[in-house]
Amino acid sequence: MARGDFPSAKQDQFMLRFPDGMRDRLKEAAENHGRSMNAEIVAILEEHPRLVTLPMDVSYLKMENARLRAEIDEARISRDKALADNAALRHLLNENHDAAVADEETISVIEKRFSELKDQIEYLEKLKSELLALAKPSDEPVISDTPLSSELFDKLFGDMRDRLDRIERKVDGRSDPESSK
Repeated sequence: MARGDFPSAKQDQFMLRFPDGMRDRLKEAAENHGRSMNAEIVAILEEHPRLVTLPMDVSYLKMENARLRAEIDEARISRDKALADNAALRHLLNENHDAAVADEETISVIEKRFSELKDQIEYLEKLKSELLALAKPSDEPVISDTPLSSELFDKLFGDMRDRLDRIERKVDGRSDPESSK
């Protein structure tokens, strides 16, 4: 049979150069298994399918590596944004805390002043009743031509009562009827 008459002559052929010593090892393995060198190479490839799919696996791994790198970059960007947002929120929280402390101090001062003014009003009311009791006509000489009446007392001290009422409304959170006019 001439060389071109074999069915394998019409199949795909592949030229391969073996590294030093590999041809000898293949020839020895082929003789041990009772097959040709070509059949030995095919058998080795069939026994190790990963050798055939390895280039596809490498290509897939490269694509997967690129995808994972992109995900890592996105995660880093998200992390950096979250850190910046966290810092901004901490700053706002500190500002709000400082403002709340200042508000509490202001309320405390207002309440203290309100209490002092209430005590003053009570004292002045008591003084008013004492003065009215003393202002009853008597045989004693009058120092002033005008007796101290409740109307006169209200004129003298009514302004203080109005201010105290406004402060009390502000502390209680009610609106001032005069400011809404």
